[in-house]
Amino acid sequence: MNGFIKKGICFCLGFTVLMSSFTVLAASPVEAYVNQTDVDGSMETVYSRDVYEASRQITASSLGVEKPEGITDIYYEEGGEIYLLNGKSSQILVLDQDYKLVKELKICEEDGSSCDFTGAEGIYINKKKEIFIADTINGRVLIANSEGVVTQCLESPQSDVIPEDFYFQPKRVMEDKEGYFYVLSSGCYYGALLYSSEYEFLGFYGANEVESTILDTLSYLWELLTSNDEKKSQQTQELPYTVIDLAMDQDGYVYTCTGLSDYNQLGKGQIRKISPGGSNILYHRDFDGTASSSSNYNFLEAELVKRLGYVRGQNLVALDVSAQGNIYALDATYGKIYMYDQDCNLLTVFGSGTGVGSQLGTFQTPAALAVVGDDVLAVDSKTASLTVFELTDFGKTLIQAQEMYFDSDYVEAMPYWEEILSQDGNNRLAYRGLAKAYYVQDDMDNALKYAKKGMDYATYDDAHQEKITDFVQSNFLWIFLLLILIIVVFVVLLLKIRKRETPLIRNEKLRCFFSAMLHPFQAFHDVKYKKSGSMKIAVGVTMLLLLSAILKNTCCGFLFRRNDAESYNALFTVAQTAGLLVLWSVANWAICTIMEGKGRLKEVYIVSSYAVLPLVLYNFIYLALSHVVAVESVDAIVGFKTFVLIYAFCILSVGIMAIHEYNFPKFLWTSVVAVLIMALVVFIGFVIVILLQQLGNFLLSLFMEVVYR
Repeated sequence: MNGFIKKGICFCLGFTVLMSSFTVLAASPVEAYVNQTDVDGSMETVYSRDVYEASRQITASSLGVEKPEGITDIYYEEGGEIYLLNGKSSQILVLDQDYKLVKELKICEEDGSSCDFTGAEGIYINKKKEIFIADTINGRVLIANSEGVVTQCLESPQSDVIPEDFYFQPKRVMEDKEGYFYVLSSGCYYGALLYSSEYEFLGFYGANEVESTILDTLSYLWELLTSNDEKKSQQTQELPYTVIDLAMDQDGYVYTCTGLSDYNQLGKGQIRKISPGGSNILYHRDFDGTASSSSNYNFLEAELVKRLGYVRGQNLVALDVSAQGNIYALDATYGKIYMYDQDCNLLTVFGSGTGVGSQLGTFQTPAALAVVGDDVLAVDSKTASLTVFELTDFGKTLIQAQEMYFDSDYVEAMPYWEEILSQDGNNRLAYRGLAKAYYVQDDMDNALKYAKKGMDYATYDDAHQEKITDFVQSNFLWIFLLLILIIVVFVVLLLKIRKRETPLIRNEKLRCFFSAMLHPFQAFHDVKYKKSGSMKIAVGVTMLLLLSAILKNTCCGFLFRRNDAESYNALFTVAQTAGLLVLWSVANWAICTIMEGKGRLKEVYIVSSYAVLPLVLYNFIYLALSHVVAVESVDAIVGFKTFVLIYAFCILSVGIMAIHEYNFPKFLWTSVVAVLIMALVVFIGFVIVILLQQLGNFLLSLFMEVVYR
């Protein structure tokens, strides 16, 4: 029995040692996800179903060739073959669409001697089967025929537009449908070098732009006027970021990809679509229906991420565009592939790798990618491998539905969107697609329902206005008669009051409160000298301010809402309304008491509360209009708040001057001091809260230590 146990133990140990000698390439555990913008503008990561999944990894051994030292680029000839450029070994491998090795293409000179292009980083094949190799290290572009014989060599062009310090290091090459030829040179800030079909240099094309503000312009003018030679020698010039990769869509438009901007900053405008004139025509469609230039949009993560103990900026190194117009971009920092549609909507993020790349679908040094039919191929230069990502059934449905959406086949796409939602209930694109389909079918209730779930403000606004129009048309008579009745009652009441010369409001304190909006000087004079102010009314106004702010944030119309009702915290609203009002009253009374102010704390609070009445009315008007007006009115209504704030400030200034018997300059500087005191109190409050949290954590850890011992 003991011998049997010993044999079993030995077998287990031997099996463990044997298995540890093999490298197992398991499927990637990284889940696909998308980044979605919430109503408050924050970015949320939502996991989703896989659009692509890593199916296999192709290595040198699987192809039956000697292991290359590093693959630097890949190119897919549409409907033809796949070319892998091994820049470190002057080697080109040709694969068929089943990813089997067809041949190793030898590049040679016209005399038959072998051509050395060690260090080459880019490859391209045109419709004539000509092979273009960006020979980076040797500073040239090799052009070979289909047999691999070099027929032409492009070196640094000679032109007046070429800067004296320009160093020609071609990194990527491409030809468009019109025969124009593009070369990206490493470290070039001027865009791609543009050549004619006869390879005549024409100039630079598609350079990134340097952002400039008014302050930058004024600073430049000042430096221009005041700089001397010594000062000029110490100045630094801000240059645009270099273009890293090129791609072309089915319509012949050129897409560019910009790499790392800064290790400690988030980038934006990484992907651009260039018009024939050289300007960016790629737009990101916001959820309110408006479009903004992709130059102002961050295509990657919303915040810096820490990996393996380091915070590293993301770095796009490769770009490709599918036949459907979907954009694929490869991030070299974390090995992620981002897939966007034509409106820059993020469809999915897949792949991974933080310098390890030990599992299928992960990378060590991702370098290039290509879209081959439904597959996406990603190159890892360090492992000299090619990872194949296949489109899943869910991905096929998503791409088909999105393609039909862009073709305005909204109703025909409904079954596809419903299938997507059955597998991924968080897919906003599906909700938007269904909302549009129901809208064109005049089903406004369902259009509103799905547009709200998909954050589709444009479709929601259209459906909402259709419902309001139908309601008004169906009930026009009753609405018209009601308005006439209200006007008649108001006019009759006003005539009776003026005829009898009796005030509308008999209560003196209540009348003083309402007159503060129209006659602040008289009203606050009465508060000071006739004791017409009411503490009860002041507290009531404070409560109304708080209530109106809460309702405005939680119950306003969908088009106007900028807060998530589920995660909304009313305590912040309490602090921003009633808290600030009370804190202002105490701070103002405290500083004005020192500065010979005549007002009491009670009077300061009453005056301050009366002054915020316009804000209370604005909040309730905003709440009512948000359920009726169109989304185009959002800016106008929000802009009207500026006028309300100015009006409230005027009432407050009159009130404070009246009760303290100040002139306007003294009111201003005492108010500034009061605001500084408020800021100091808030800061001290935060410090106290943090200290109490730390004390609580210390006591908790101390208690746990005692309990476990």
